[in-house]
Amino acid sequence: MMKRLCVVVLVLLLPAAAMIPSTSLPCLRYNSIFSFGNSFADTGNDIVVFAEHSLPKPAARPPYGMTFFGHPTGRNSNGRLILDFVAEKLGLPFVPPFLAHNGGSFRQGANFAVAGATALNASFFRDIPGVGSFVLNTSSSVQLGWFDSLKPSLCSPAQECVGFFHNSLFFMGEFGVNDYSFSFFGKTLPEVRSMVPDVVKAIKLATKRLIKQTRAKDALFNVRINHPDVRVVYADFFTPVIRIVESPATFGFTSDILRCCCGGGGKYNFNTSAGCGMAGSTVCDYPATYLFWDGHMTEAAYRIIANAWLNSINTS
Repeated sequence: MMKRLCVVVLVLLLPAAAMIPSTSLPCLRYNSIFSFGNSFADTGNDIVVFAEHSLPKPAARPPYGMTFFGHPTGRNSNGRLILDFVAEKLGLPFVPPFLAHNGGSFRQGANFAVAGATALNASFFRDIPGVGSFVLNTSSSVQLGWFDSLKPSLCSPAQECVGFFHNSLFFMGEFGVNDYSFSFFGKTLPEVRSMVPDVVKAIKLATKRLIKQTRAKDALFNVRINHPDVRVVYADFFTPVIRIVESPATFGFTSDILRCCCGGGGKYNFNTSAGCGMAGSTVCDYPATYLFWDGHMTEAAYRIIANAWLNSINTS
Protein backbone atom coordinates (compact mmCIF):
# COMPACT_ATOMS: atom_id res chain seq x y z
CA MET A 1 0.00 0.00 0.00
CA MET A 2 1.39 3.41 -0.97
CA LYS A 3 2.12 5.62 2.01
CA ARG A 4 -0.08 8.71 2.02
CA LEU A 5 0.25 11.76 4.21
CA CYS A 6 -3.20 12.76 5.42
CA VAL A 7 -3.90 16.43 6.11
CA VAL A 8 -6.81 17.29 8.37
CA VAL A 9 -7.25 21.01 7.81
CA LEU A 10 -6.88 23.11 9.82
CA VAL A 11 -6.32 20.81 12.67
CA LEU A 12 -4.58 17.52 11.96
CA LEU A 13 -2.03 15.98 9.65
CA LEU A 14 -1.79 12.22 9.52
CA PRO A 15 -0.58 9.53 7.15
CA ALA A 16 -3.39 7.49 5.67
CA ALA A 17 -1.18 4.43 5.50
CA ALA A 18 -1.22 4.25 9.27
CA MET A 19 -4.99 3.79 9.36
CA ILE A 20 -6.67 0.41 9.58
CA PRO A 21 -10.23 0.52 8.15
CA SER A 22 -12.84 -0.09 10.82
CA THR A 23 -16.52 0.50 11.44
CA SER A 24 -15.80 1.74 14.95
CA LEU A 25 -13.35 4.36 16.17
CA PRO A 26 -10.13 4.05 14.20
CA CYS A 27 -7.41 1.66 15.20
CA LEU A 28 -4.38 3.68 14.17
CA ARG A 29 -0.68 2.96 14.12
CA TYR A 30 1.21 6.10 15.05
CA ASN A 31 4.52 6.40 16.82
CA SER A 32 4.33 10.09 17.73
CA ILE A 33 2.14 13.21 17.87
CA PHE A 34 3.22 16.79 17.14
CA SER A 35 0.90 19.67 17.99
CA PHE A 36 0.73 23.38 17.15
CA GLY A 37 -1.84 25.91 18.35
CA ASN A 38 -3.07 27.99 21.26
CA SER A 39 -4.69 27.38 24.67
CA PHE A 40 -7.03 24.73 23.27
CA ALA A 41 -3.98 22.49 22.79
CA ASP A 42 -1.35 23.89 25.18
CA THR A 43 -0.19 21.26 27.69
CA GLY A 44 2.25 23.44 29.61
CA ASN A 45 4.25 25.73 27.34
CA ASP A 46 2.29 28.71 28.68
CA ILE A 47 3.86 28.33 32.12
CA VAL A 48 7.34 28.74 30.64
CA VAL A 49 6.49 31.55 28.22
CA PHE A 50 4.45 33.59 30.69
CA ALA A 51 7.16 33.28 33.34
CA GLU A 52 9.78 34.57 30.87
CA HIS A 53 7.66 37.70 30.34
CA SER A 54 6.68 38.08 34.03
CA LEU A 55 3.01 37.57 33.16
CA PRO A 56 0.38 35.89 35.37
CA LYS A 57 0.09 32.15 34.78
CA PRO A 58 -3.61 31.31 35.30
CA ALA A 59 -3.38 27.65 34.30
CA ALA A 60 -0.53 27.08 36.77
CA ARG A 61 -2.78 27.53 39.81
CA PRO A 62 -5.57 25.43 41.35
CA PRO A 63 -8.27 24.44 40.55
CA TYR A 64 -6.90 23.93 37.03
CA GLY A 65 -6.26 20.24 36.39
CA MET A 66 -8.39 19.15 39.36
CA THR A 67 -10.55 16.55 37.60
CA PHE A 68 -7.95 14.24 36.07
CA PHE A 69 -4.44 15.26 37.05
CA GLY A 70 -5.24 16.48 40.55
CA HIS A 71 -2.98 19.51 40.10
CA PRO A 72 -2.32 22.30 37.55
CA THR A 73 -0.38 21.25 34.44
CA GLY A 74 -0.62 24.37 32.28
CA ARG A 75 -3.74 23.08 30.52
CA ASN A 76 -6.52 25.66 30.41
CA SER A 77 -9.14 23.23 31.66
CA ASN A 78 -10.09 21.09 34.62
CA GLY A 79 -8.52 18.03 33.00
CA ARG A 80 -7.59 16.55 29.65
CA LEU A 81 -7.74 18.29 26.26
CA ILE A 82 -8.66 16.93 22.83
CA LEU A 83 -4.98 16.21 22.23
CA ASP A 84 -4.84 14.09 25.38
CA PHE A 85 -7.86 11.99 24.42
CA VAL A 86 -6.45 11.35 20.95
CA ALA A 87 -3.11 10.30 22.45
CA GLU A 88 -4.88 7.92 24.81
CA LYS A 89 -6.86 6.41 21.94
CA LEU A 90 -3.65 5.81 20.00
CA GLY A 91 -1.90 4.25 22.98
CA LEU A 92 0.64 7.07 23.16
CA PRO A 93 1.73 9.13 26.18
CA PHE A 94 0.39 12.63 26.70
CA VAL A 95 2.25 14.99 24.36
CA PRO A 96 4.92 16.87 26.37
CA PRO A 97 5.28 20.66 26.07
CA PHE A 98 8.36 21.47 24.00
CA LEU A 99 9.44 24.46 26.09
CA ALA A 100 9.28 22.49 29.34
CA HIS A 101 11.08 19.41 28.10
CA ASN A 102 13.30 18.96 31.17
CA GLY A 103 15.77 16.96 29.10
CA GLY A 104 13.22 14.35 28.03
CA SER A 105 12.97 12.69 24.63
CA PHE A 106 10.52 13.87 21.97
CA ARG A 107 10.65 10.70 19.88
CA GLN A 108 6.99 10.07 20.71
CA GLY A 109 5.96 13.64 20.07
CA ALA A 110 6.14 17.26 21.17
CA ASN A 111 3.61 20.01 21.75
CA PHE A 112 4.47 23.50 20.50
CA ALA A 113 1.07 25.09 21.26
CA VAL A 114 1.08 28.12 23.57
CA ALA A 115 -1.89 29.84 25.19
CA GLY A 116 -2.46 33.18 23.50
CA ALA A 117 -0.70 32.17 20.28
CA THR A 118 -1.78 33.83 17.05
CA ALA A 119 -1.79 32.80 13.41
CA LEU A 120 -0.25 36.14 12.41
CA ASN A 121 3.19 37.21 13.60
CA ALA A 122 3.39 39.40 16.70
CA SER A 123 4.56 42.35 14.59
CA PHE A 124 1.08 42.58 13.07
CA PHE A 125 -0.35 43.68 16.45
CA ARG A 126 2.43 46.09 17.38
CA ASP A 127 0.48 49.25 16.56
CA ILE A 128 -2.82 48.26 18.22
CA PRO A 129 -3.19 50.37 21.40
CA GLY A 130 -2.81 48.31 24.57
CA VAL A 131 -2.28 45.08 22.66
CA GLY A 132 1.08 45.18 20.89
CA SER A 133 3.14 44.74 24.04
CA PHE A 134 0.99 41.81 25.22
CA VAL A 135 0.97 39.63 22.10
CA LEU A 136 3.90 37.28 22.57
CA ASN A 137 6.18 35.94 19.86
CA THR A 138 4.56 32.49 19.77
CA SER A 139 2.76 32.61 16.41
CA SER A 140 2.21 29.67 14.07
CA SER A 141 5.41 30.61 12.24
CA VAL A 142 7.43 30.69 15.47
CA GLN A 143 6.08 27.31 16.55
CA LEU A 144 7.05 25.80 13.21
CA GLY A 145 10.52 27.22 13.77
CA TRP A 146 10.70 25.37 17.09
CA PHE A 147 9.65 22.19 15.31
CA ASP A 148 12.33 22.71 12.67
CA SER A 149 14.96 23.08 15.38
CA LEU A 150 13.83 19.79 16.94
CA LYS A 151 13.92 17.72 13.76
CA PRO A 152 17.67 16.91 13.76
CA SER A 153 17.28 15.19 17.13
CA LEU A 154 14.42 13.06 15.79
CA CYS A 155 15.72 11.77 12.48
CA SER A 156 18.35 12.10 9.75
CA PRO A 157 19.02 12.00 6.84
CA ALA A 158 16.01 13.36 4.96
CA GLN A 159 14.85 9.94 3.76
CA GLU A 160 14.72 8.63 7.33
CA CYS A 161 12.65 11.66 8.30
CA VAL A 162 10.10 10.89 5.58
CA GLY A 163 9.54 7.47 7.13
CA PHE A 164 9.51 8.83 10.67
CA PHE A 165 6.93 11.52 9.99
CA HIS A 166 4.73 9.23 7.93
CA ASN A 167 4.13 7.41 11.20
CA SER A 168 3.42 10.64 13.09
CA LEU A 169 0.18 12.50 13.70
CA PHE A 170 0.13 16.30 13.42
CA PHE A 171 -2.30 18.78 14.95
CA MET A 172 -2.30 22.18 13.22
CA GLY A 173 -4.41 24.57 15.26
CA GLU A 174 -6.61 25.92 16.53
CA PHE A 175 -5.30 29.28 15.29
CA GLY A 176 -7.17 32.53 14.66
CA VAL A 177 -9.31 33.17 17.71
CA ASN A 178 -6.59 35.19 19.46
CA ASP A 179 -5.89 37.22 16.33
CA TYR A 180 -9.48 38.45 16.40
CA SER A 181 -9.91 38.80 20.16
CA PHE A 182 -6.69 40.82 20.58
CA SER A 183 -7.64 43.07 17.68
CA PHE A 184 -11.02 43.93 19.18
CA PHE A 185 -9.18 45.94 21.84
CA GLY A 186 -8.15 48.56 19.30
CA LYS A 187 -10.09 47.94 16.08
CA THR A 188 -13.68 48.25 14.94
CA LEU A 189 -15.73 45.23 13.87
CA PRO A 190 -15.30 46.03 10.14
CA GLU A 191 -11.55 46.35 10.69
CA VAL A 192 -11.40 42.98 12.45
CA ARG A 193 -13.47 41.39 9.69
CA SER A 194 -10.99 42.71 7.15
CA MET A 195 -8.29 40.62 8.89
CA VAL A 196 -9.94 37.31 8.00
CA PRO A 197 -8.09 36.84 4.67
CA ASP A 198 -4.75 37.52 6.38
CA VAL A 199 -5.48 35.03 9.17
CA VAL A 200 -6.66 32.37 6.72
CA LYS A 201 -3.55 32.94 4.60
CA ALA A 202 -1.30 32.55 7.66
CA ILE A 203 -2.94 29.24 8.59
CA LYS A 204 -2.73 28.08 4.99
CA LEU A 205 0.97 28.94 4.78
CA ALA A 206 1.63 27.23 8.12
CA THR A 207 -0.04 24.06 6.86
CA LYS A 208 1.97 24.16 3.63
CA ARG A 209 5.17 24.73 5.58
CA LEU A 210 4.47 21.83 7.92
CA ILE A 211 3.83 19.48 5.02
CA LYS A 212 7.07 20.59 3.41
CA GLN A 213 9.01 20.22 6.67
CA THR A 214 7.85 16.63 7.11
CA ARG A 215 8.48 15.48 3.55
CA ALA A 216 11.49 15.48 1.22
CA LYS A 217 9.83 17.42 -1.61
CA ASP A 218 7.88 20.63 -2.22
CA ALA A 219 4.22 20.69 -1.18
CA LEU A 220 1.46 22.78 -2.69
CA PHE A 221 -1.63 23.57 -0.64
CA ASN A 222 -4.00 22.16 -3.23
CA VAL A 223 -2.84 18.75 -2.11
CA ARG A 224 -5.75 16.70 -3.37
CA ILE A 225 -4.93 17.64 -6.97
CA ASN A 226 -1.18 18.09 -6.90
CA HIS A 227 -0.22 15.36 -4.41
CA PRO A 228 -2.05 12.03 -4.71
CA ASP A 229 -0.09 10.78 -1.69
CA VAL A 230 -1.78 13.36 0.58
CA ARG A 231 -5.33 13.05 1.92
CA VAL A 232 -7.20 16.09 3.26
CA VAL A 233 -9.61 15.78 6.18
CA TYR A 234 -11.45 18.65 7.86
CA ALA A 235 -11.87 18.34 11.64
CA ASP A 236 -14.86 20.35 12.86
CA PHE A 237 -14.60 22.05 16.26
CA PHE A 238 -17.72 24.20 15.88
CA THR A 239 -20.47 21.66 15.14
CA PRO A 240 -20.04 19.44 18.25
CA VAL A 241 -20.11 22.54 20.48
CA ILE A 242 -23.27 23.90 18.83
CA ARG A 243 -24.97 20.52 19.23
CA ILE A 244 -24.19 20.58 22.94
CA VAL A 245 -25.47 24.16 23.29
CA GLU A 246 -28.70 23.33 21.46
CA SER A 247 -29.37 20.13 23.39
CA PRO A 248 -27.29 20.05 26.60
CA ALA A 249 -29.35 17.35 28.35
CA THR A 250 -28.60 14.92 25.52
CA PHE A 251 -24.93 15.09 26.44
CA GLY A 252 -25.42 15.17 30.22
CA PHE A 253 -24.79 18.91 30.64
CA THR A 254 -26.59 21.45 32.81
CA SER A 255 -29.35 23.49 31.18
CA ASP A 256 -27.47 26.70 32.03
CA ILE A 257 -25.09 25.71 29.27
CA LEU A 258 -23.27 29.03 28.76
CA ARG A 259 -22.29 29.39 32.41
CA CYS A 260 -18.66 28.65 33.31
CA CYS A 261 -17.85 26.11 35.99
CA CYS A 262 -14.98 28.19 37.37
CA GLY A 263 -15.14 31.97 37.53
CA GLY A 264 -15.83 35.17 39.40
CA GLY A 265 -19.60 35.53 39.26
CA GLY A 266 -22.08 37.25 37.01
CA LYS A 267 -24.59 35.81 34.56
CA TYR A 268 -22.06 33.44 33.02
CA ASN A 269 -19.76 33.12 36.06
CA PHE A 270 -17.11 34.90 34.02
CA ASN A 271 -15.32 37.98 35.31
CA THR A 272 -11.95 39.17 34.04
CA SER A 273 -11.19 40.79 37.40
CA ALA A 274 -11.74 37.50 39.23
CA GLY A 275 -10.74 34.76 36.84
CA CYS A 276 -10.72 31.08 37.65
CA GLY A 277 -8.39 30.41 40.57
CA MET A 278 -8.21 34.05 41.62
CA ALA A 279 -9.58 35.51 44.85
CA GLY A 280 -13.33 35.92 44.50
CA SER A 281 -13.80 33.06 42.06
CA THR A 282 -15.69 29.84 42.72
CA VAL A 283 -15.69 26.41 41.13
CA CYS A 284 -18.77 24.25 40.50
CA ASP A 285 -19.33 20.93 42.24
CA TYR A 286 -19.71 18.85 39.08
CA PRO A 287 -17.46 20.03 36.21
CA ALA A 288 -18.54 17.05 34.10
CA THR A 289 -21.97 18.67 33.69
CA TYR A 290 -20.54 21.92 32.29
CA LEU A 291 -19.52 22.79 28.75
CA PHE A 292 -17.26 25.67 29.80
CA TRP A 293 -14.56 25.65 32.44
CA ASP A 294 -13.21 29.22 32.51
CA GLY A 295 -14.28 30.23 29.01
CA HIS A 296 -12.28 27.32 27.63
CA MET A 297 -13.96 23.91 27.51
CA THR A 298 -14.20 21.35 30.28
CA GLU A 299 -12.64 17.92 30.01
CA ALA A 300 -16.13 16.48 29.41
CA ALA A 301 -16.63 18.74 26.40
CA TYR A 302 -13.18 17.99 24.98
CA ARG A 303 -13.91 14.27 25.21
CA ILE A 304 -17.02 14.68 23.03
CA ILE A 305 -15.15 16.78 20.46
CA ALA A 306 -12.25 14.30 20.38
CA ASN A 307 -14.61 11.40 19.71
CA ALA A 308 -16.27 13.37 16.91
CA TRP A 309 -12.88 14.05 15.33
CA LEU A 310 -11.79 10.44 15.56
CA ASN A 311 -15.04 9.35 13.91
CA SER A 312 -14.57 11.99 11.21
CA ILE A 313 -11.04 10.83 10.46
CA ASN A 314 -12.15 7.21 10.29
CA THR A 315 -15.04 7.83 7.88
CA SER A 316 -13.40 10.46 5.66
